[in-house]
Amino acid sequence: MRKKNENLFEWSYFLDDKKEDLLTVKYILSENGEKVIEFVIIYTTIIDEIPKEVIKYDTSQKEKTHAHYNYQNPPKKVFIQREVSIETVLELVKYIENNWRKMKLKFMEK
Repeated sequence: MRKKNENLFEWSYFLDDKKEDLLTVKYILSENGEKVIEFVIIYTTIIDEIPKEVIKYDTSQKEKTHAHYNYQNPPKKVFIQREVSIETVLELVKYIENNWRKMKLKFMEK
C-alpha cells in the first residue's frame, strides 16, 4: 500500500497472471483517522492494448456511494445503500476479486 499523505491511502494489484486485469483502491480517512470519508475502487482490464474500466465504486463528499457498471449493456450508474467505511471498501474489493472474470466476459460481449 502506498500512503500519499497522512489521510490518503492507495494500492493496486493485478488479478491475473497476464497482468491485464488491475484492481485499484483509494480511500481518504478523516483527520482523526477514525473513518473513511471518500473512496474509489476500480477494476480495469486491457482489451486490444487499451485500458478499459469495467466497474467502479466510489463516493465523495458531493455524491453518495454508487457503482458504475460499465460491463452492462448499456452501462449503468447505480446508487447503492452502503455506509462509507473501511468494511464497505473491503467488501467491495472482495466482491470484485470473486467476480472479475464474469464481469470481464460480460464487458467483452457488449
